[in-house]
Amino acid sequence: MQSLYDMILRPAQIAKLEFETNLDLTIFVSASVNPGALPLMAYTLEELYNKAKECNDFRLTFDDYNAIGGVEGAIGSRAEKTFRNLRKAAQDALPKVFHELVAVKKIGVATRKRVLLEKVKSSSGAEELVDALTEDRLLLTDREPVSNKPIVEVSHEALFSSWVRLRKWLEHVVGDLFVLQQIEEAVDIWKANGKNENYLWSGDRLKDAQATVRRLSLELRPDQEEFLQPAVERLEAKLLDDTLTHLKRESIGGKLLSIGDTRPGVGVRDDGLPDIKWCEVPDGVVQLEEKKGEFKVEHFYIAKYVVTHKQFQTFVDDPNGYECSQWWKNLAPQKFQVSMQPFRYDNDPRTNVNWFEAMAFCAWLTENLPCDALPKAEGTDWVVRLPTEWEWQQAASGGDTQRDYPWGNWCEEEIRCNDTQSGLERPTAVGMYPQGVSPVGALDMIGNVSEWCLNNYEVPRQIDLTSHERRSVRGCAWRFRAQSLNLRCRNFANPVNPAKHIGFRVVSAPRENAPCQ
Repeated sequence: MQSLYDMILRPAQIAKLEFETNLDLTIFVSASVNPGALPLMAYTLEELYNKAKECNDFRLTFDDYNAIGGVEGAIGSRAEKTFRNLRKAAQDALPKVFHELVAVKKIGVATRKRVLLEKVKSSSGAEELVDALTEDRLLLTDREPVSNKPIVEVSHEALFSSWVRLRKWLEHVVGDLFVLQQIEEAVDIWKANGKNENYLWSGDRLKDAQATVRRLSLELRPDQEEFLQPAVERLEAKLLDDTLTHLKRESIGGKLLSIGDTRPGVGVRDDGLPDIKWCEVPDGVVQLEEKKGEFKVEHFYIAKYVVTHKQFQTFVDDPNGYECSQWWKNLAPQKFQVSMQPFRYDNDPRTNVNWFEAMAFCAWLTENLPCDALPKAEGTDWVVRLPTEWEWQQAASGGDTQRDYPWGNWCEEEIRCNDTQSGLERPTAVGMYPQGVSPVGALDMIGNVSEWCLNNYEVPRQIDLTSHERRSVRGCAWRFRAQSLNLRCRNFANPVNPAKHIGFRVVSAPRENAPCQ
């Protein structure tokens, strides 16, 4: 203890400075009860000396001692003085620098941590701030034992409480810094276990972590980005693996359902209406098979996915939806009962819907969807409706008359769609086969479910809304062999009868393109 007291007294004697009565003892007592007393004491004495020098006085006084906040406050006074002399870019770098230098392993308790110097000096402003604080011994540098790279840390944790500016910032972000520390530890555990999926965060915990990163405006390392990737995006990325089996694709659909499938175009909007993801289709000319003629197609928009169970259910549940006579106007006079489908999962295609029900859904959607949910129309009389056969074929081919399938040509070894060869014997969630995408971006146009079209089958140019004549059906459902049903193949179904393998997809297009509607 005597040596500590001598460190206080002797420099003052050499500089011919005098302590106000008992000030030297006060400094001695405060410094002796603080861990890391030497740097704190050094800051205190230097600040007192500077105060005396400013007043051209040789006395170290209690007034000055109290003004700098005592032994613990001296380090904060030094930090603030240094900070105010920096350029704005350096001052603005304070949050980013101390994100790295502070660890919060227990909520509300900030501790210092050692980090690589190059990580902290991430910009010219950060470099200026770090250099200035290091020069004033507020930060300490050393070498990492293994790599010998420069490291840096806060010289004393008293800085966290005595530097008012830093303390206020910490009070604001301490909760986020605690989450950040948890993220760091979780990433290390995940990597140590070979990036096993079981160690990834999900649900609210993942959402909270993502919100923390956004609030702190952090630039994540690649491993942190991978760890915090939204669960839906992570699962979507897996689907891009060409070797992924049908069973695993079906499983991913189930996982998306369990965590909440937020893919655009699959569920509903905040206002409770179906969320449709639109794909633009170019104009062109389409030749129908069976010598049914040539049809001109004007550009329009088609849904990326067939209507899902959740989307159709909004129509059923709406008091002014399925049961409202307005949507059945000019359609078949008979009343239908909603048919249930075997697999009622929100992100599955809605099947067991007859042609008239699909048409009523389109009328309801036309009336209720706000402008911001529709693609930009070039005319005033655009509606949501079923596609005609030629529109469907144009969307599936992208206008390429030599294309047999949405993805190009058939290859037995490739996994492009859910047909009878998949062995699943049921529809999967929509969009599980991105390898089968059409040139315009629409998915599942071959495979999963067949799709109702607007026009009559025998006389395609006829679009009669009331008759029970057979309607065209396109695509290839899970129960058929896709190799035998390319994008030009025509099929039909009775418009009154729902079927477990038939769903429907909507388009946004001019009403006049379907003149009898």
